[in-house]
Amino acid sequence: MKPFNLDSWVTEWTRVAEKNERKADQLAAEGRKVTANEYYLKASTFYREACWPQPVTDQRMMPSYKKMRETFDKAWKMTRAPFERIQVNYEGTMLDGYFRKPNGPAGKRFPVMIAFQGADTMAEATILGGGAYAARGMAYLAVDFPGQGGALRLKDLHLPPDTERIAKAMIDY
Repeated sequence: MKPFNLDSWVTEWTRVAEKNERKADQLAAEGRKVTANEYYLKASTFYREACWPQPVTDQRMMPSYKKMRETFDKAWKMTRAPFERIQVNYEGTMLDGYFRKPNGPAGKRFPVMIAFQGADTMAEATILGGGAYAARGMAYLAVDFPGQGGALRLKDLHLPPDTERIAKAMIDY
């Protein structure tokens, strides 16, 4: 990878993502689901690394973003996900995210940690870190806010200056 060179960054992260995806496909075909899950998650991480610095106008951005989501989804077809997929209503638009809760009786409410991520973060990068909160009896909510992940790339939603509107939607959820 060449320093300060976006083309090199995207090319190299994509190359290693594709390598891990091929290995995951092979492992899945062999029925080795747990290890395939791990390799799909690695591929997803590497596609995300290729994607995040790309401007939305870059022709490679959307394909790398979609591969990140695709491999993340494939990972959770191999094993049971420790979270549920959710949608949060933000002023009439549905924001995609993930909700992870600790073990406990059905219907029990838990304190919730809301991941208020930075601009380059995506919910897929954040949700797996929620295990530390779940182990301590807290739920964890990770959502692509306007200006992030799918909200930006798929819905063209940009971060408003009054971000408390987004926080309200998360709290209401």
